[in-house]
Parts: sequence; structure tokens; C-alpha cells
Amino acid sequence: MIVQTKRTVLAVLAGTTLLSTPAHAVVDASAALQAMRELNLIVLDDLVAGHETEGKAFIGGNVTGNTSNFGIGNATQGAAVSTRRTLTVGGNVGPTMNINQGSNGGSGNVATVPGVLIGGNYAGGNFNVTGAAIDIGGNFSTGNVNLVNGQTVNVGGNITANMNGGNNSQTVKAGGSISGNANGAVFLANQGIGWNAASTSQVVAAERLKLDGDLKALSLALSGLANTSNVTSTGFNNPTINGIDGGSGFAVLNLTPAFFTTYAGQLTYNLPSTTLPLIVNVSGTGPITWGLNPAGTNKNYNQSVIWNFFEATSIAFTTMVNGSVLAPYASISNNTPIEGSVAVRAFNQGGEVHLGTYNGGDSFLPSPPPPPPPVPEPASWLMLIAGFGLVGAAMRQRQRSFA
Repeated sequence: MIVQTKRTVLAVLAGTTLLSTPAHAVVDASAALQAMRELNLIVLDDLVAGHETEGKAFIGGNVTGNTSNFGIGNATQGAAVSTRRTLTVGGNVGPTMNINQGSNGGSGNVATVPGVLIGGNYAGGNFNVTGAAIDIGGNFSTGNVNLVNGQTVNVGGNITANMNGGNNSQTVKAGGSISGNANGAVFLANQGIGWNAASTSQVVAAERLKLDGDLKALSLALSGLANTSNVTSTGFNNPTINGIDGGSGFAVLNLTPAFFTTYAGQLTYNLPSTTLPLIVNVSGTGPITWGLNPAGTNKNYNQSVIWNFFEATSIAFTTMVNGSVLAPYASISNNTPIEGSVAVRAFNQGGEVHLGTYNGGDSFLPSPPPPPPPVPEPASWLMLIAGFGLVGAAMRQRQRSFA
């Protein structure tokens, strides 16, 4: 009887898996790569703006600087369609940042979900799009906002803006006061300062933390890839990167910062196709200065090349870059356009950021970890509890048999 009871309990335990909560969040290099497909600009800390960003942007800190445009679009190269806002910012935005809905490479608009998600204050700018989603944690000061039927604007602080809609189906909610013409919209002021903090600043802070870990994981994974390619040069120090498929559907070139001091002419990409991913890993903490002029054909490879500065803390781009820049530890600056995804620690923007974003494959990524064990069904928990009860009963029966 006792032997049979033990077998029953062991069978119950063998079919039941207890759920454990990991001590640290799991980083995901593939999620970082997808973010680079969807976002033209990712800055984990602060952005000093001053030029347009053609696609969508995520800024973890504050946006300062001169008048800038986001979501201006590009007629020939675009970004992956996503539900992200045109501009997401963890801190404050100012003085004037304009929101647009330009062409997504000729296929629809960049801002599939036009609008802003701002954790702090939004201190000026034009919404050059109708129906932009607006969620702001602090104060909102702008000119005119064109609303659509059923739209709700959520602002945690005070609002100074004119709303255009006119059919009484738009709602504007503010934690503080509202100044401006309603033009048919319903104003609901004094909701309480910070009433929507959970849906603005906390959401952006969580996304920033996730992007930080994921981008570092992606950069580290790329830095460990074996070299398959080489560099040749002609006169006047003009380097050509010969991207060679190592047999897995991508090319890798591993460089040191000496590449940027050895060569000072025109950089040319030589790849077997415009869709073959080329990963260029650059070691060294820097400072690194990029001064190579691009060949005219390089623009064909904008969406398949990633420059991975996996150790750099300071990079200055003094000439145009064709391809994405991944530098999760670096503060960067630019004087001329970067044509691809930009994912960096901080950015002093002195030139435009152009579409398209990275659009290549991910065969160079490590295999994803196995999924966590499933949560036991309620019936399994009942079986587990019953099993422990049987063990207790059996032990009591055994004690009585020896009494």
C-alpha cells in the first residue's frame, strides 16, 4: 500500500513543473534588430537636435536643441511598419519639434501611428498631420492640433493649444488647466497633475531599459562573429570593403580604429548583392573620427549594412555614412547625413538622419533561448496538493503500523 502510494505521488510530481521567476529580465538581440528596422533613430539618453529625422525616433532622455522635424519621410527608402509613435521621449521636448507623416519609401506613410508619447513636457512644435495620437506626462504647449472623430488627447500637466475638430466627439484631458480654442472639442481640465504618469513616463522608462539591454546584447553578438571579408585599396587611400558571404547568408568584416586613420579617401562597398547583410565590427573605445567620403553606389546598400562600434564611447561622423550605426555605449555627433538606423547612447545632431532603416535578415544572430516552462494548470496544482496529502497520510499510516 505504501509502495503504491509513493509511486502515485512521484507520478504526479513528474508531470508537474513549478514556475520560477527569473532574477533578471531576459535580453533579446532579435528584438533590438527589429527595433532598428522600425526606428530610424534610437537614443538611449539625450538628443541635441537640429536637423530632420526622416523616420520614427525613440529618445530615452531629453530632446533639446534647434527646430527639428520627425517623420518627414523619404520617397525611395523606408522603415518597417510598426505601431510605434512618430516620436517617443522619456523626458522633456523643446523648444520646437515638428511631427510629420511623410512617405515610407513610397509605400504609405512613415507614421502608421502618427503622434507622440512624451514622459515630460512638450514645449512647442507643429503637428503637420491630422489625428496624431498625443499622450504627454507634463505640460503641452503648441499651436494648432487637428483632431479626428473620437480622438482623446491625454496631458498630465497644463495645455496651451488650439484644438481643431468641430463635431464634439474629441476629448482633451489635462491634469491641470487648458488654454486655447476648443473648436468643438470637449475640454476636461484638472484631472490631477500626473494622473496619466503610468501611461507615459513609466511606459517610456520601461521601453528604454528594454532597448538598452537588447541593443547591448545585439552589439555583443555581432562583435563575436568570425571575419569573412577584406579591404583593398587603390590610389589616394581609397578603401573598398569586399563583403564575402561566409556560407551562412551574411558577410563580416572586423576592423580596428586604425582603419579610419589609415584611409582618408573614398569608401566603396563591393558586395555580391544589395540584400546580403554586411556586419562591420569596429573595436576600440575611441574617440573615433569617421572622415571617409562615400562612393555614389553605396546608397544601394543603406538597408543591408550595420557598422557595429561595440566598444566605442565617442564617435564623430564628419562625412556621410551609408548604413546603420550601432553604438550602444557611444556619444556621437554628425555633420552630414547618416543613411540608415542609428542606435546610440547620446547624440549631438549636426546633420540629418535618413531612411531607410536596416532591412536585412538575421541569420547572424545566435539561436534564441528555449521558452520558459509552462505555468501549471489549476488541475495540475490540485493534483500536486493532493499528492502531498497522500504522502502525509501514508507517513502517518506507517508510523501507526510500527507503534
